[in-house]
Amino acid sequence: MKNEEVTPKKEYANSLKETQTSPIREMSAAPALMAKALPNKDFTRKKKLPFETVMQLLISMGGNSIYKELLESQAMT
Repeated sequence: MKNEEVTPKKEYANSLKETQTSPIREMSAAPALMAKALPNKDFTRKKKLPFETVMQLLISMGGNSIYKELLESQAMT
């Protein structure tokens, strides 16, 4: 693996990514607080895409359809 220099641009990008992912991790740790209808029932079954992945996808979506965005996010295109 190459030893890469941390540039101010990379440092800013990493900081921005952490600023974005930190609240998502906090929300996924207590999904019952995010549920509107049934706090003890919602978000309890096993999902194909975890809460964090769905939130990251929604935040980073471009102008494509959800189908295309899902394919891109899973590196299938």
